[in-house]
Amino acid sequence: MKYSKISADNYLVKRRDIYIEKFDIGDDSRLHTHDFIEIAYITSGKGRHSLVKSEEAVSAGDMIILSPEVPHRLYSHDGRLRGYNCIFHPSAVDISFEGCESFVQVACEYLFHSFNFPDNKKDHILLQDLPTREIRSLLDEMYAESAKCLDGYEQLLRLDLTKLLLLMFRLYRDDSGQSQNKGIYKKLIVENSLKYMNEHFNTAICCEVLAKNAYVSTGYFARIFKEVTGKSIIKALQEIRIKKACELLSQTTGTVADIAEKCGYHDIKFFYSLFSATCGKTPGEYRKSARSSSGT
Repeated sequence: MKYSKISADNYLVKRRDIYIEKFDIGDDSRLHTHDFIEIAYITSGKGRHSLVKSEEAVSAGDMIILSPEVPHRLYSHDGRLRGYNCIFHPSAVDISFEGCESFVQVACEYLFHSFNFPDNKKDHILLQDLPTREIRSLLDEMYAESAKCLDGYEQLLRLDLTKLLLLMFRLYRDDSGQSQNKGIYKKLIVENSLKYMNEHFNTAICCEVLAKNAYVSTGYFARIFKEVTGKSIIKALQEIRIKKACELLSQTTGTVADIAEKCGYHDIKFFYSLFSATCGKTPGEYRKSARSSSGT
């Protein structure tokens, strides 16, 4: 069956734009698809959210998050259904927002790109009975900023959207009806932290920094990191740094002291000891062996 398709070009001039509008619908809507992410938040009324093979009841305080190309419609046979529609592409999220950079990126990927679950592929999420005041406040502010278009409004829209995404992600994680979410959430936090460690291996990294980036307590972070990886944070960081040191030893002519410094180690004796214990060779022996193997 063919459905009418709504294009982002009708609402978004640039890929990073965000469009927000109020909706007021009855029973005259039809199944349609669109090529953007849609967040629909219901502020008043009762109705139904219909997909091709299923239908669900919705009411004030509910939020629907839809990935692109999903046939659906909202309607009500009992009065009017009112709320907000927020339309955007994943690139709209400001990943340079300090403290959220990598976490928001992963949250976006989880919510809007893959919807990967152990047993099925989800194409939408329905969150019900949300904390109305917090959600409504963010959407009201986004709508007002979008209407006024004052200097800096685009940045404010992205900031509010970032907050909204994080809030939704946490609410979905904590939904007792979705028991698999907590395991996925833990894995996401750890995978994202490992990515951060690989990208910033030469900086001062500690549990406090990683926990702050993930918006969780240090105790909780340390616990789930060990649970997911089977390693402590220190052990994982050491492995990342030594792996990088091996690459530099085999591919560059830098001194061992310089390489140790580039890998985050300022105590050369400790670096020698750790490298030898990890690789079974001193840095010099490793370099000689690596170059001999490659014929250089």
